[in-house]
Amino acid sequence: MGKDEDEIESLRRQVREAQQIADAASRDQEVQRQRADQALRGEQREWERADIERRRAESERQRALANSGAQTTSGDAQGMSQPNPARQLYLSTSPAVPVMSTSMWPSSPVSPSPRLEPSQTLWIS
Repeated sequence: MGKDEDEIESLRRQVREAQQIADAASRDQEVQRQRADQALRGEQREWERADIERRRAESERQRALANSGAQTTSGDAQGMSQPNPARQLYLSTSPAVPVMSTSMWPSSPVSPSPRLEPSQTLWIS
């Protein structure tokens, strides 16, 4: 009978060790989950700070445009500005001759070439 009792005790020990390993793995998994949550919250805070900074900079830009007397619309942020005499390109001639208004430029940054309609004439003197 002593041999059977030793075997039973050995099996109980193995079960306890397996349970301890499972508990430790569970704790490690929980710690990793908490760290991932912390990292995600930190990243979300960074995005929120960047968004606040972007809105603040846009507000300052709008305020500066308003203070300079420039015309602006809410579409200005999307590149759809109204014609503005302060935003013209000039040739390096004397006197300064406006070449074209930036309102003729496409709003898409992909195509940097000016968009002149066939009815428009580009005068350079």
